[in-house]
Formats: sequence, C-alpha cells, structure tokens
Amino acid sequence: MALCSSRQNKKILRRVSIIAFALTAGLFAASFAGALHPLGDSIAVFRFWIALGVMGSAALVVQGWLRWAAVALLAATPFVQPLATQVALDNARGPYSYSLYQKNMQFQNDQLEALEQDIRDISPDVVLFQEVSRANLALFERLKPAYVTAAQCARRRTSSLTLLSRFPRTDAPILCPDVNGLLAVQVMSPDGPLWLANIHLRWPWPYDQPQNLAEIAPILEGLSGPIVAGGDFNSVAWSNTLRRVAQATRTRRMGPVYKTYLGRSPYLDVPIDHVLVPGGAGRLTTRPLLGSDHLGLLAEFNLDR
Repeated sequence: MALCSSRQNKKILRRVSIIAFALTAGLFAASFAGALHPLGDSIAVFRFWIALGVMGSAALVVQGWLRWAAVALLAATPFVQPLATQVALDNARGPYSYSLYQKNMQFQNDQLEALEQDIRDISPDVVLFQEVSRANLALFERLKPAYVTAAQCARRRTSSLTLLSRFPRTDAPILCPDVNGLLAVQVMSPDGPLWLANIHLRWPWPYDQPQNLAEIAPILEGLSGPIVAGGDFNSVAWSNTLRRVAQATRTRRMGPVYKTYLGRSPYLDVPIDHVLVPGGAGRLTTRPLLGSDHLGLLAEFNLDR
C-alpha cells in the first residue's frame, strides 16, 4: 500500500513539474515577444527569474544526466549572473572625450547635498535629471552656474526633466513637446552639433509606455545629426522598447547591464536606466543612490560617427 502511494505521489509530482515547466517556458518565450505585443516587454522585466523557474522545473522533469545538468546550472546562476550583467568591461579604448551623469533624482530626495557633491567631484560634461520636483529643483539651480547650457521641461505635474551641458546651444529650439517624457537640446560639441536627449518613459504595459513611446519615437527620428540619449526608460536593456529607442536615435546602449532601480524589493532590482551613444562604445559605471531609489550612471565615451 505504501509503495503504491509513493508511486502515485511521484506521478503527481512529475505532472505538476511538467505543467510548471510548460508555463515557465511559455513565459520565457513570451518575454521575447515585445515587438508583437507590449506585454512581452512587461514579462521581459522578470526574464531572469523566469529562467530560474524553467531550470528548476526542468530539473524535476528530465532524467539522468540532464537533471544533474539543470541542477548545476541552477546552482551556478547566483555566481554567473553578476559576472554576466554587472562587470564593467570597456568596449573602447580611452581617453574619453565626453562624460555624462544620468540620474533619476526621486522626487522626495533628501540627500541633495551629497548628490551635488558627487556631481561636482566628477564634473561631467552633461547632467541629465529625471523626477525633478519643486523640492529638489534647488539642486538644478545651484549647478546651473557651472554649465553653459541649462534646460528644463515641466510637462509632468509631479516632476520635471532637466539638462545641463558644458557645451553651448545651437540655434535649434529646445524640444519640450506636449507628450510627456522628453527633453532634447542641440549643443555645439567639440565634434560639431550634437543632440542631447533626456528621456523618462512611463511604466510598461498595462500602463501607458506603448503610447508614450509611440509619441516620442517619431520626434527622436526627426532629429538630424548625432544623438546622445539617457534617462529612466522604465524598460530593461533587452526590451523591444530599448531597441526602438536605439533605432530612433541611431545609437547603441552603452556598457554592461546594471540593476539601477532598487526601490521595490531587494529581490526585484531591475536595469531600467540607460545611456545610448553613437556606436555604443565607452565606459559605463554606477554612482550611489544618494537619496534616490535609482543608482546614478556615469558614461564616458567618444563620438563614433
């Protein structure tokens, strides 16, 4: 009787494992379908954890050496994942001609002095801020005297986009369109006219990111000449949204994949802040939270045309 019960339990476990494997494998495949439906980009945020589910359920389904291979992959993941996503490898030789500091300030930031000191110590050529609220606008004002160009776009009620640059503006108008989430300024860099784009997209589907992207992409496509873009994209590096922005700006995303948003849970840190430059070459490193729920990014690069 006990033997029959044990066999029955094994059958039930195997069936449950097969269902779990089918579900996680289906979700993993769907995470690549952002070009077909924006739900794919939302699922892509969790691709790493879904992959763990695929391997874990596979270890229960398969037999023999395949099971041990799945178990080994699962056990190695905590060690391999940081190496694959967070080791900063240069893909271009220095020295670098340009530096850009990217930061979602968090509209309730209470460490503005520390953030200001970090920026002054680095002295970047370009500073991009998102979630600039009335409370933390003071930092933008204090930094303005150190920069030739300063621009603000306040289309959102709770926060603005701001941009600082050591390079002077060209005659092109500042772009702060009625659509939310874009501030673009053309400056005269040492290599000629250069568009700087500060982007803050809304949250992915089922929120308004698809519509937000559909409004912003044509504007970016209409900018002539080289573009450097940075911001809080609320999308992971491997999403269709990032590919669409890269296509529109004729750029490539810089550097390794850093988990920049740390605000929800220590188990759900996600890489949603990015810098895109022509060619994608350069060095990308992180900066501390400094009162925000986002890490800052420091991009150092040259303009490859």
